[in-house]
Amino acid sequence: MKLDKHEKRHIRLQICELLDSHCRTCPERIKYRSTVCLNVCPISQEMRKLASVLEDDTPSNPQPNEPSQHRVQSAAQIPKRRWSAEEVFYLWHHRKVFTIEQLAERLNRKPKSVYEKLKQLVQKGGISDIG
Repeated sequence: MKLDKHEKRHIRLQICELLDSHCRTCPERIKYRSTVCLNVCPISQEMRKLASVLEDDTPSNPQPNEPSQHRVQSAAQIPKRRWSAEEVFYLWHHRKVFTIEQLAERLNRKPKSVYEKLKQLVQKGGISDIG
């Protein structure tokens, strides 16, 4: 299923709303960090469902006739490239949920690159509305 720009934006805003309305003040998340969030939290499960819709739409996914196996590249194999708006959005809204290493793996980037981008975003004061 191919999503247009407005559908993608709507999904990202839904994820952002869930983060703002539930995760920011969740006592379980604050107390146990991400272990409870990733395993049992219904809000986290909802966000993962929404994110999977976005991930299924990305051009980097294998075509339906190709075998569905994920190939993780080593940090040395990851080429330098510009940050997309979706990557910046994901990075900013998951910076307190995942470690630098986990974010780097999820974004297929080097940990140093993720760290530097986060540092740049914090100095800039975050992200503006992307879409």
